[in-house]
Amino acid sequence: MAKISSCYQLCPFMDPKNFLGVSGDCESGYVIVTLGRNIVIRYKISDQRQVNSWNTTIKLSAPVVYDKQSERYVGVFNSSIIQMWQQSDVDLSKIKKYKFTNSIHSILASAHVEGLVVLFRNGQVSLLSTALQNRKFSCEPNSSDLLIGEDQIIDDAFLLHMNNNLVVAIKTTNKSKEESKLVFRAVGSSRLRPFSISLNRDQDSKLTGYAFMNEESLQLFTIWSDGNLYALEFSLSTLDSIESQYPGKLIMNVSAVDTKLKVALLPLSPYHIAVYGSDPSEEGALLVIINVWHRLIQCRYFFKLYCTSPKLWHGGASDLLLIVGNHLAVAHFRLVAQQLATLLGTQTTPTPATPTQATPTATDEQHSQPATAEMVAEVPHTPDQLHARIDSLLESGLSEAAIANLFFPVYLEKGDTGMLQALCGSSQLVDVPAEWQLKTLALCMQPGRESIQPLVDQLLSQPVQNDDRTLALARGLLPAGHVVGLIDQLTERLVQRPCCARTLDWATFVVDAFCQHFLFSKDAAANTALAKLRNVIDNQMKNMNVWQELVTLINVVTLKQETKNRAKGSKKDSSIYICEELPLFEK
Repeated sequence: MAKISSCYQLCPFMDPKNFLGVSGDCESGYVIVTLGRNIVIRYKISDQRQVNSWNTTIKLSAPVVYDKQSERYVGVFNSSIIQMWQQSDVDLSKIKKYKFTNSIHSILASAHVEGLVVLFRNGQVSLLSTALQNRKFSCEPNSSDLLIGEDQIIDDAFLLHMNNNLVVAIKTTNKSKEESKLVFRAVGSSRLRPFSISLNRDQDSKLTGYAFMNEESLQLFTIWSDGNLYALEFSLSTLDSIESQYPGKLIMNVSAVDTKLKVALLPLSPYHIAVYGSDPSEEGALLVIINVWHRLIQCRYFFKLYCTSPKLWHGGASDLLLIVGNHLAVAHFRLVAQQLATLLGTQTTPTPATPTQATPTATDEQHSQPATAEMVAEVPHTPDQLHARIDSLLESGLSEAAIANLFFPVYLEKGDTGMLQALCGSSQLVDVPAEWQLKTLALCMQPGRESIQPLVDQLLSQPVQNDDRTLALARGLLPAGHVVGLIDQLTERLVQRPCCARTLDWATFVVDAFCQHFLFSKDAAANTALAKLRNVIDNQMKNMNVWQELVTLINVVTLKQETKNRAKGSKKDSSIYICEELPLFEK
């Protein structure tokens, strides 16, 4: 499940044409914003605080990036000068300037790569350290390794990994804007030869958005004016035929945004991609998150303003940065593991088929009914028989949710807690509908069943989905009179295992489900149980603050020791503080 929980403005800017971009910082939760040609600001995303800022008299020509190796910020000025400075530097005019003979397009950085790569306008790529050493040497115009001609313009570039090779992908467009292509250049001593692919599909469709996903493998996502979203996978074994495979496998047709205009794509995980574009009604913009694995749009967020050139950046593990009008905005999102049955609606009660819905054929019914009849007639009586039966059903192609729907009703009707424990503890069944978890928990909470604590522990150690449908199921399946005992058990589990994320999820789920009951019932036992839960959580929060203070103290001591080690052999003071004597009276 994906959800966009909030959106707020980070900073304004005057002209979108002069806004150069956003890049990652040395610390998580911070970003470097190249706000204009002469302004660079370092922001903390969570509180929108401006931490550092630098002004320049020379115009910047590319976004400022952070170099993890030298622990400095690197900027390109007038496409010919590189400067590197530290956080504590204020006046950039006093920083050393590195003048280059070749014109520089930008400096590329990646979260998965320690070093930086310099991209020149003639198509050359080089590591920053190597480029600084060879900055006074120019490339011959007739060099065979130049793939970008004078009639082509570099639109964008990406620093990627392809089978352990560091590669730069360069998107170019010729000046007549009739053809675009991607040029791939290896960085360093890699034997990967340069190659390129054309980004044109046909005359009727126009490329409106693209992005690379570089997680488990290298994939190119493209979205077209007809709404089709494609994925093309790159590997060394298929490079010779990559042109014929383009644009790749059709994922889905995206109609949530107007794909006839420019669209911004940004991968969030191996299974999710963010799409930002104009609303189809042409009144505002939409940010949507697509699950490319299940081919579903999972959430959307509406904006009143649309930027003609939409852009998306990562602001950390759970933040997106995007341009909304004349502001840089932050959209906070979260990706939660979601059951396939919940995504596709298979847990809901079947409704009569309409003319637009697919109805099962007679052949499908003949194949499904005998399997169900066999399962009801021969229910396993031991855990070993149960595991063997589940294996055989999985091999036959039956889904995990369907298998759970066969076994849970039988064992719940018999009240066989031993087989329910074997069923809930089976590693073969992960996609179990929430209905059976809650019905089993309701059975365990009945009076006189205190001896089945292992089954309760097993249920409370499994994930729970805190969505509207599951909350409604909990209110209908769990008796309100038994909830107080459940809260007491969750409180005891928190005492035994402090700050257990799964237990906190269950406690949040139970309180959310029965919030109105607690507010209006005025039950003394419920108030006492909730007060105990609150006290335990408050105490654990205080303990976390103590640990945080201890971590800060350890960091200070460690920093002092590292400073002393670096200053060995130097006459400079190695301490992290300075003692001065101030005369208050004349001697």
